[in-house]
Amino acid sequence: MGRLDRIVVDECHVVLDSTGGWRTRMLALRDLVKAETQLVYLTATMRPRDEGEFIALMGLPAKKECQWFRGQTTRKNVKYQIQRYDQKEEDEDEVLVQLVEEKKRQYPMPGQIIVYCDTVAKTVRLAKLLDCVCYHRQVGSRGEKAELVRQLTEGRQQVFTATNALGLGVDAPTIRVVIHVGTVRKLRDYAQESGRAGRDGQKSEAIIVRGERYRRDGSMQEGSWGGVDEEMREFITTKGCMRVVLDREMDGRMDRVGCEVDEERCSGCFGCQIGREAECAREVEDWREDEGDAQEAGGIGDEEERVAFDQEGRARRLAAQREMELQTEGLVGIQGLEEMLDEWKEGCQRCRAWGEGCEGHGMADCTATEAAEIRKGVGIIASSIQWERFSCCFECGVPQAICERYESRADGGWKRKVGGSCQYRGVLIASIASIWARWSDRFTEWAQERMVEEGVRWQEDDGEAFKRVVKWLGKKTRWGGIESNKMCWAFWAFAAYCREIEE
Repeated sequence: MGRLDRIVVDECHVVLDSTGGWRTRMLALRDLVKAETQLVYLTATMRPRDEGEFIALMGLPAKKECQWFRGQTTRKNVKYQIQRYDQKEEDEDEVLVQLVEEKKRQYPMPGQIIVYCDTVAKTVRLAKLLDCVCYHRQVGSRGEKAELVRQLTEGRQQVFTATNALGLGVDAPTIRVVIHVGTVRKLRDYAQESGRAGRDGQKSEAIIVRGERYRRDGSMQEGSWGGVDEEMREFITTKGCMRVVLDREMDGRMDRVGCEVDEERCSGCFGCQIGREAECAREVEDWREDEGDAQEAGGIGDEEERVAFDQEGRARRLAAQREMELQTEGLVGIQGLEEMLDEWKEGCQRCRAWGEGCEGHGMADCTATEAAEIRKGVGIIASSIQWERFSCCFECGVPQAICERYESRADGGWKRKVGGSCQYRGVLIASIASIWARWSDRFTEWAQERMVEEGVRWQEDDGEAFKRVVKWLGKKTRWGGIESNKMCWAFWAFAAYCREIEE
């Protein structure tokens, strides 16, 4: 009785940064080994490569004499993203304000948003800009800091700006979005801070807002990476799955190829599509084998058990096949978009929308009753559409991955091709205007439903409905593994919708 059973140290990774005059008192924890009792060290951010250094700093026995337990650092319900903007043409503050407002609509209270900044000055300035609470090490007394943390953990404030001082010991289950603006230097710190999102298991996001500089040909200039560790740089610039980098560096996992079936897809992850399809295919094949084994068993077990087994197997197989269909829909859609553009490029878009003979003349010289009004609509849309950056070729509205005016860059982006030209110039907008005229009420209602699903507010008596739909059509979306826009997606998806309701 009275004997100390064990000592537990949480957030033990901080000792790794306890050098150069920063948190040096943490190193006194090494004296705990003198207590001659069980020591338990807890952290969510200890890289395998840091284990040796940690053991040395804490004066612990050799690694093989310690027990190690690891879990996955990345959260299945968190979508990891990089949002880039052109520093020459866009202001960081404007980009951030737009992003925060969008996420506030998408995740209303009790959903919360943390904006992590790399300096105290930026934290204070952005808090004023966003009209929200800010937290940093100089913000007030210990009691005042505790009150600010309670506003977060008790869900009393929706948006916070903060430095990395808002980190250890903070557990707010309803944080939906963690945004990093400015330089993020260490992957370990990013894992810790992005891990604030989605602790209740609900769909959440971790977004890095990064300014880039582009040359006249569209290629990205090599920026300064001063103070940014190699792993963090790879995480930001990877052309593949962001989870691959996080899992490899933070957990030592080497077998990941992409986001898996039950995980939110990261923003740059085209390879994830393949991984998810392969996983579903393996599940379908396993269930087919199980069903085959049951059939070979013949009379083993009673008839009711065999019937139940068959029904369960069919249900699971159908569910897996549906998952495969959903995952491949984007790729199929991109292929379908190109086919539709090729088809609608020929002849008159108005007459094609009406299912009439469209050969022998174009939209410009169509004499149909609606043609003049459609041509007017084309002009209005073309003059008012605001394509979101990187959503398409601004000349034709088609994704840069499809438009022959562009070619790929070494960093995975796109640049203007010397001598290249749009093969679909004028086709997309003329087609959308014709479809909108042909199915006016149906298209507007369909677009309204899609916008509501995405959190865009809509009122029945809104006299600006047309303008709002046009604005929505210019928004960027990631579709089939490439950057595109809502107009391209709507061109393909509305046609599929019409076929479905007419069958």
